[in-house]
Amino acid sequence: MRSPQMSHPYSTRKRLARLWSLDTRGAASRRACWQSIVPISCAALVMAAASAGKLPPGSTEKPYGRLREAIDGSGNLALPESQRLTYLRQAFFAPGHDPRPWLTGWFPQAHEAQAHARDITPVDAYFAGGSVPILDLQAQYDAVVVPNVFKPMLGERVTVQVIDDAGHAMAPEQPRAMSAAIAHFARRIYAQ
Repeated sequence: MRSPQMSHPYSTRKRLARLWSLDTRGAASRRACWQSIVPISCAALVMAAASAGKLPPGSTEKPYGRLREAIDGSGNLALPESQRLTYLRQAFFAPGHDPRPWLTGWFPQAHEAQAHARDITPVDAYFAGGSVPILDLQAQYDAVVVPNVFKPMLGERVTVQVIDDAGHAMAPEQPRAMSAAIAHFARRIYAQ
């Protein structure tokens, strides 16, 4: 069903495709528009449950350090299902949400590649994402991501929106709220 505010569905879909969106299961993957590295056309960025790789001034945490054991253990197919479910609940899901669908679909090689990219890519090479507007979608119960990092460092081009009743697994937990937030942001960007 189309929203009545989107008068031309093909062009809206095409415009939404130009926004760089994240899948929360691969949040450690390189996620910026890369305008500072590769000059491509990118109208805006969507950072969904995204770990920034930087921390607020004065923080003593290690970037990407939150719940590392639970994140890595969630996809460790050698662990018993009960342990993996505990890890999934700790790292990814809001209270009361069922993590069982995430027991399958893990690819250890992809996880290793993401970890390698995270470890060798200098944060400053991608953090700012060029100079385009950014939608920072934060999950109300995200135990992995340090919230409110982008706006203090990148200023007014960052719009922060919190998705209620979601954890780091924002997309499967609140797909409609997430989609609505991205669509609203896209309409605002393309109205300018």
